[in-house]
Amino acid sequence: MLIAIIGAGPIGLEAALYARKLGHDCVVFERGLVAQNVSRWGFVSLFSPWTMNTTPLGWKAINAGRLTDPPNPKICPTGDELRDRYLLPLSSSRQLQDAIWVNTTVLKIARKSGRFEITLRDPSGAQRVESAGAVFDCSGTYHHHRWAGRGGVPAPGERDAESRIWYELPDVIGRDRDRFIGRHTLVLGAGYSAATVLLGLEALHRENSRTRASWAIRRIGQALQALHNDPLPARASLVKHSLEIANKPPKWLQYVGNCVLERIDDAKQIGVTLKYMETDLALVVDEVVALVGYGPEQLIESWTSPPPAAADGLLNPEPNFFILGAKSFGTNSNFLLAVGHRQIREAFRIVTGDQNLDLYR
Repeated sequence: MLIAIIGAGPIGLEAALYARKLGHDCVVFERGLVAQNVSRWGFVSLFSPWTMNTTPLGWKAINAGRLTDPPNPKICPTGDELRDRYLLPLSSSRQLQDAIWVNTTVLKIARKSGRFEITLRDPSGAQRVESAGAVFDCSGTYHHHRWAGRGGVPAPGERDAESRIWYELPDVIGRDRDRFIGRHTLVLGAGYSAATVLLGLEALHRENSRTRASWAIRRIGQALQALHNDPLPARASLVKHSLEIANKPPKWLQYVGNCVLERIDDAKQIGVTLKYMETDLALVVDEVVALVGYGPEQLIESWTSPPPAAADGLLNPEPNFFILGAKSFGTNSNFLLAVGHRQIREAFRIVTGDQNLDLYR
């Protein structure tokens, strides 16, 4: 059975490797380049160590059949390290080197005569249709940002200012530092990404005291929710820092909770109106970082079957259509790559009917 896999990120590559090891024909459709989304946040260290972000199956493929341990398994790699030392070598391994179609965009997926018809736009811009018996959607969400306005709807002026707003994590202390040092930044969001930006802005303030920030949140998020006995020390440390500056804001930070973005006016500086309690709060800032999450993009054209009775998170109304990876979590950003690896194993158990199947042992 031909398996079509959408997305050549960490989960798409692992799913393709798993399929090939089971003897399935498979092809990976990637709208950009291999691990392209990982490159966009590559400067960030993951909360989890090498052993949670890679698999023995992957290392064996990279090392031409010889199983080796990851580099210092207890260390948390950066996104760039994960891409360069694992994902790119995996994509060019003997098992996968002919399976990945880059710069190929999936436009829609539909059913016809019991198979999936996948409409693609190839690198030349031409459209074509490919057929598959199963589809694994591992396309993620990072390329599909949510809007910062009330209820996820663009605030007035937000669409016009979209090109000036950071919806993805900026490299505050590295590549993008000139946009932030000595300037006033509005940070929207209460997740780990927002907390990472604030940590960077604090470092820039120590270099240049004119660096300051306003931090606006709609509701308490991950960055302000400590996990009891968090097994990931880096995550626990980030949350601890966020709670400290929210509870006792330092002089460089204005903390605004329980508010929504009402309006954006794009001029030389950016005018922002927040609704705080029942009061409009007007700010003029140099940069807006709206880390308000990402949402899944729907590709399948129609559902042909009723929802399944089984309470299995990988089953959905369309047989042999699986949503794996970050996209399976919707707008919830708690996804870890180790969860995706377990999803791959469970998906192939469903496909093969073998409930004991486990290539990761």
